[in-house]
Amino acid sequence: MSALRSSISTTLRAALIVTPMFMGLAASGVEARERDQSRAAQGGRQAHQMRDRAPRDGTYNSTTTRTLPNGKQSTRHTEANLDREAGTWNRSTNTTGPNGRERSVDVQGQGTDTGYTRDAVRTGPNGGQTVTNTELTRSDDGFVKNTTVTGPNGGVTTRDATMTRTDDGRTMSAVVTGPDGKTLSRDTVVTRTDDGRNVSSTITGPNGKTVTKTSETTYTP
Repeated sequence: MSALRSSISTTLRAALIVTPMFMGLAASGVEARERDQSRAAQGGRQAHQMRDRAPRDGTYNSTTTRTLPNGKQSTRHTEANLDREAGTWNRSTNTTGPNGRERSVDVQGQGTDTGYTRDAVRTGPNGGQTVTNTELTRSDDGFVKNTTVTGPNGGVTTRDATMTRTDDGRTMSAVVTGPDGKTLSRDTVVTRTDDGRNVSSTITGPNGKTVTKTSETTYTP
């Protein structure tokens, strides 16, 4: 169960990789801007950050250096590019810890007529790689999102999610299958009311046991 939850956590983190890139590329501005900033952090740490942005042509560069009280440093460098006309984006982040251990995340995305595809590769300090492939397809009343995560040892975790809009809310379902074939599913129904909404979720674990959660929200004018 704990291994499956770990796989779910990895899948969800991978699905959110691209969000910081869009935040950087969506910044408004006409000319490229540079920012060199130093600040003091808690515990006597020092952070030095240099950014070079050119929002109009869709490029983004950021380098952050943090100095610990013992003098050791960690650095994080990010390069990203968004080509709106082609519907493609990529993002590369390299991190070096205070002990010299390196990690990297490389993301490539492609827009489609009905959604997008995204491939992400996480490389750990020992060279092990985790590869995440995501495909989202939109429809008139919702979307389907399929994610596959292949771990450093070849284990595969999948997450298949759907969202469907209804007349008075929406339904959502997600099934995560771990490398051992065990599954964890969640089905949620959101219903709008005259003065709020009701939410009901049913979670089914690998052993077939279920847990149901309900909530009612009332809005007061």
